[in-house]
Amino acid sequence: RTPSPTARCADRGCCPSHHERRRPKMSVHVCGDWIAAKLEEKQRQPGSAHAGVLLGARTGQSTTVLRMVRTPDGMELLDTAWHAAHAKTLDAMTPGGIEVCGAFVFGTSAKLASLESKAIALLAAIGKMHGDNLQGPMLLLLPSDAKKPTWKVLASSGNRLQPLDVKLTSSMPQLHCFASNWKVDTKFALKNGAQKQVEQLKSQASRLGGFLRDAVVAVDASVPAPDATVGQLGRQGSLERPHEVAFYSRQRVAVPSAASGAEGDPAECAWLRVRGVLHGRVFALSKDAVADVIELMCKDLTVSLETRLSLLLEDEAEEAEAEGEEDEPERAEARRRAVNAGAVLELDVAKSFALPRRAHVRLDSGFSVCDYVSVAEEPMACAERFNSLMALDLPEEVDSVDLGEVLGPEFEIGVSAPQPSGPAETTPIAAASQSLRDDDVRDGQQSQSLSDESPKASSMNLVLPAAAAAMVAIAAATVAALSLGGGEES
Repeated sequence: RTPSPTARCADRGCCPSHHERRRPKMSVHVCGDWIAAKLEEKQRQPGSAHAGVLLGARTGQSTTVLRMVRTPDGMELLDTAWHAAHAKTLDAMTPGGIEVCGAFVFGTSAKLASLESKAIALLAAIGKMHGDNLQGPMLLLLPSDAKKPTWKVLASSGNRLQPLDVKLTSSMPQLHCFASNWKVDTKFALKNGAQKQVEQLKSQASRLGGFLRDAVVAVDASVPAPDATVGQLGRQGSLERPHEVAFYSRQRVAVPSAASGAEGDPAECAWLRVRGVLHGRVFALSKDAVADVIELMCKDLTVSLETRLSLLLEDEAEEAEAEGEEDEPERAEARRRAVNAGAVLELDVAKSFALPRRAHVRLDSGFSVCDYVSVAEEPMACAERFNSLMALDLPEEVDSVDLGEVLGPEFEIGVSAPQPSGPAETTPIAAASQSLRDDDVRDGQQSQSLSDESPKASSMNLVLPAAAAAMVAIAAATVAALSLGGGEES
């Protein structure tokens, strides 16, 4: 017997078109005047066909397109690997709330039609980059010989494009900026073994996000209602005066370190102590839920720490390779094999490191984009990267007084460039948490806070394995004279 249509649709694998129709409808908003001006501008400028990436702000199933970023020309137009790599790099340069939401292509109508299969492959790569967080990467077709652009979206089957209904708005949206200065003082356990050091650090750093999610959060010194929206906060959070997000510990018990739950005997591990203040940013629309903004802030701060640790190990690997050329052949070969196996840091040598700083560069689209500057680089070394990846023109040299204006809070006067200090001692570190009362939050008293008023340079020390090594907590800034119980402060 032939199954009825209803029976066939009960099997999710045999009727994909039916389930595509049942997928929650995607809503896309774009400023009509802005997109029309962009098309006219490209048609006026002489040049061949080109492609790029769309950046937007997403709220659930709603996406607002904010900017087009042209991909540097590669070997051929819409080369999947080349354009996907550019999209991945740009996505890493965006703060919380902003993401790569699709791609655009400019060319003749005939050229655009011939590129459909390549466009599908690129959108599929963008979709995999976001996992389940992005519904239907979109494609904007900008014809050089027509007056109107065409919008399409990748079907859930992943092998075809379908028309996308775009809602045109009269103006660009007003974005609200949220900022947080996360004070970190924690220890990471490192052990030579099967797992690479960068994987050990990133795995432990991701646990810190759980500490932030479990904290009491205040926005502008008040605890927001569970169902509050950004538009109900009472003012526009701008880049000059963002909404301040502060995290408070809930309990008096000591908070475990990032290494909590790490495999292996603590006595056999080397310890990395990370200290400093990380600046995080999130951009949101008025209709967004404040709870979603807080979740994005936790992710932005955690990913920022993971990125800094990864970049540090990349720099150390390059330095080890350079030093290997001057070492004895046997030692150089042993060091090279260790680095290739992922053991970048020598765990039998005490050493201090300075983590990269995060630059926040403002765009005329109402949000900022990011890059990281290592301690070995000049602050404006990121200018070339911003220019090549996003066509942003930044001055190659900036007076130190103006660095904060150009590159953001981590480069402001009074925030010295991170300098490695001497080797850390193996003195056990302990930190206590102070529970936060609601009246303390309303009064803005950070009795035990995971945030700080101003960013400071971040650094970390490598401590040799010690049997008496203790777990460390996320340290808390104190306004009142609160003692750190349960141990001595290092």
